[in-house]
Amino acid sequence: MVLEKLNLEIKAKVDSLDEVRKKVKGLKAKKVGVFWQKDIYFRVRNGRLKLREIKGLKTAQLVYYERENLPKPKKSYLLIAEVRKPKILKKILEKVLGVLVVVEKRREIYMWKGVKIHLDKVKGLGEYLEFEKPTKNTKKDLEKSRRLLTLLMREANLKKENLEKFSYSDLLLKKAVKRQP
Repeated sequence: MVLEKLNLEIKAKVDSLDEVRKKVKGLKAKKVGVFWQKDIYFRVRNGRLKLREIKGLKTAQLVYYERENLPKPKKSYLLIAEVRKPKILKKILEKVLGVLVVVEKRREIYMWKGVKIHLDKVKGLGEYLEFEKPTKNTKKDLEKSRRLLTLLMREANLKKENLEKFSYSDLLLKKAVKRQP
């Protein structure tokens, strides 16, 4: 099964997930769970393609997405397919496309008024807060979702200078380039 969806998203670097967690719990957000995710990004011409493995699950998700690189709420178009034999698919994609980067993270997920709140501890990058709001591609729905994310930004006391425009994969690649002589 393939799922096609549109999200409005925002991501920010945070000093302390503990402080953010207190604010999220203060909103009475419902905890979904804690997940250890490994995202293997593959080399593609357009957008981003990753295979998401979640510790403890036999299936994985193949995710293709296109997203604006902006430090504010941004649209993200996604195609997601559940993969029943991820080891085989991973081998094929590695051989055909090549691995670009691997992102490993501990993700704590909460739900609040239809918004997924991610508290992420990303290996090699630090701690981040992400909001994802599924939306329709209409002016009315996008504006409603944007207002909701802006409210959450205020509630979480996010500063504009901490907003992140790039994906974790981009940030890890930039960090790797800086380390090269």
